[in-house]
Amino acid sequence: MPVKYIGRESFFHGKSLFQIARNLKNFGEGRLVYRVSFSKRYEEPSYYRLTSVKPDMNAKGYCKGTAAGEKIFRGENFGICNIDVGSKLDWRLIPKEEEHIWLDAAAKCSSKTVKVIPDKLELPPLMKKLFMEDYDVHELDYDGSTFQVERVINKDKFNHAVINRTSTETVTQDSAV
Repeated sequence: MPVKYIGRESFFHGKSLFQIARNLKNFGEGRLVYRVSFSKRYEEPSYYRLTSVKPDMNAKGYCKGTAAGEKIFRGENFGICNIDVGSKLDWRLIPKEEEHIWLDAAAKCSSKTVKVIPDKLELPPLMKKLFMEDYDVHELDYDGSTFQVERVINKDKFNHAVINRTSTETVTQDSAV
């Protein structure tokens, strides 16, 4: 009788972080681990140096627990943080002989460049036309600066853009970042 699979196929193939750590001395403290999905997706090295791992020994398959480590994501160090996705089954241990290769690759990654963008953005053409028609109907005088909006940047750990507040030049929407 043929086998019939129900549901979708798993994206992950490997072991959980806790399955790896429970077989290592001191639960892998100081060792380097990485997610296979990140190594396929990004050129820059992304890995964790484990600082503490506490697997839940009562969990079926030893797939649960708590973990923390120094996070290197795309060559940038984010410091020590909790590892929330330790139960996903796509973790690999970096052999001690290869650790220096990963450390050197992370050191060679250039720091993220800061993008300086103008503080004002010109309105889209249709909206600008509507405003101009409105000004004409009410017989108001207008200058070019009224058709600009201030740019707002959401700050987070992945966004390195900075607004240039001293620029007086206008930027069209096509050249905006």
